[in-house]
Amino acid sequence: MSIQEAIDKLFTQPLEKYVSLYEDKIQESLSRDSSHIEIDVRDIDIEDVSKKLKDSTYLNDQFVEYTDKGIKILYVTDKIVEILKKHIPRDVEELSIPSEFLKDIDFLQEFPNLKTLHITDYSTLTKEQIDYISKNTNVDYMTFRSSATLNDLKCVEGANIIDGGNIIGQYGKLTMFYSGYQGKWRDNIKVYTSNFDKKNLAVLGALFDGIKEHIPEVKDVSLTKTEKYSMNTEFEFTIEEGKVSKMHIKGVSPTEAAVVYRSMKKRNTEVETTRISLENKTYDDIYQLKQMDDTSICTVRYSKGDATADATYEEFLNMRGTIDYYKELIEESDLSPVEKVAYVYDILKTMRYQENHEDKQRSRNIHAIVTDGTIVCVGYAAFAKQLLNELGIKCLNVGVTCKAEEGPDGGHARNMVRVDDDKYNIHGLFAMDITWDSDKDIAIVEENGEKTIVSRPDEELKKKVVDKYDSLILYRHFLIPMKTYEERYPDEINPTIYEAYKNGKAKELVEDLRLTSSGHKRRTEVKHLLALSQHEELFDYEDGPLVVERYFEEPKPSLETFKEILSNVRKAQGYSKEETKQEVDRVIELHDMLRGQNPDAPNHFFKPSTK
Repeated sequence: MSIQEAIDKLFTQPLEKYVSLYEDKIQESLSRDSSHIEIDVRDIDIEDVSKKLKDSTYLNDQFVEYTDKGIKILYVTDKIVEILKKHIPRDVEELSIPSEFLKDIDFLQEFPNLKTLHITDYSTLTKEQIDYISKNTNVDYMTFRSSATLNDLKCVEGANIIDGGNIIGQYGKLTMFYSGYQGKWRDNIKVYTSNFDKKNLAVLGALFDGIKEHIPEVKDVSLTKTEKYSMNTEFEFTIEEGKVSKMHIKGVSPTEAAVVYRSMKKRNTEVETTRISLENKTYDDIYQLKQMDDTSICTVRYSKGDATADATYEEFLNMRGTIDYYKELIEESDLSPVEKVAYVYDILKTMRYQENHEDKQRSRNIHAIVTDGTIVCVGYAAFAKQLLNELGIKCLNVGVTCKAEEGPDGGHARNMVRVDDDKYNIHGLFAMDITWDSDKDIAIVEENGEKTIVSRPDEELKKKVVDKYDSLILYRHFLIPMKTYEERYPDEINPTIYEAYKNGKAKELVEDLRLTSSGHKRRTEVKHLLALSQHEELFDYEDGPLVVERYFEEPKPSLETFKEILSNVRKAQGYSKEETKQEVDRVIELHDMLRGQNPDAPNHFFKPSTK
């Protein structure tokens, strides 16, 4: 005999018989007080079945118990539910029932005075059931013994849920409460909403007032708005001494952030500091943050590759204005992809390497570089990646370790850029190091009839300078192919992605990207996660291992190709035809001189085609 057959024989049949036999008494108990009717359920389990098999009288006295407000029944079946429904007074104001009564949810419309509904078992109601109750009945308050129903409504359109151990929510006119939690509210609560429109903000504002008034021990409040349940918090409040000391915002537009902020100010809530996390891009509605900046200490947190940086509102505006100016300058020139890379290389290498000694981090952050004029290797790499990515060119900034003969090894940053240029038939992966080609005050000094190239000559050497070069002159570290990468940078610990490609892991990375992108593999299961993250910044889902290997093997462009690239870039920069020729000739001349000055060093400058 199966468990279900045992339940039917031992409990269902005698229980249904008992309810039918004592229907009049049940009706009397349910009709005693129509202000509040309770139908509770004990529920049986497998242990009860075992005991009933041994003792036929077990639980007979609990088939139906009569209480002050109704009955408690051992458990319910569809037949029992239909019998009990008939005897619930139609003028009832508050009703406690198990979820089985809502299989045919239309019956709730038979109770015009019903305002409060309690679900007495641990079942989960669906969003459709909640929707029906909210729209088609007069019920405006519900409680649940299980938190599952309210958890399922987190971030559902039209629902607002507050979770602080206890969980309360609002869906339309319906207020809902999780009654199973017996502890105190936590000192941190989370508010889940589907959007931040004015209607929802009014609801949230009322709930927030209730929190401040009735739960003063709450210190941290967070609001989340996503399409589905997520812990990706988008608004965080830290409450101290009755005011908001910190408000952190992410994942929303400036307009949404400003609406929430203004709604709080209208409720006379003081906000001391505000931080909004945004992508590093231009926002048409960024002006919406002006009031926030005027009345609160406001910072903008933006992404700069693998890390984030905090800028003031004005610094963020200044940064975006600068980036947009450079983008417009380059895009108006109708350049090919590799020419755009060269233009960005030129822009950034005009910035002289200089660290901000008061705050070293500032010379690594794009907004501070634009504001202060100080920049170091991390800043060059981050700025280049940002600008090239916005121009539609895949670029990665990588960290390397430079081995030192004495003392500790040093950290350094440069870029890897994927070039896809049909004009020059260049399709390859290249390294470029703007730091080491940046503004160096290159000059030619003459001593005893011999000319020498120097950088940043001291006061004594300045007297012997016979020629000077501007900051655009150097291209020693421009477009270094992967096949000569280690020869160019021999005393380093190589970047993770380079090591992966060199060691034949392209196929593994391609497969991991395909599986993680399609949801068939979690990123936490990936063996080489950093390499995968870098790989997906350079290659697409469709790029197979043969494509990756081909890009890894692409040779350096020829000298003739480089001269054409540089000529077109100089013309785009405003040089005349004659000035362009002079500029290109001086670049070639200087690098020939450098080669002659260091004949034993490998020559990584562009070489004439052998074809």
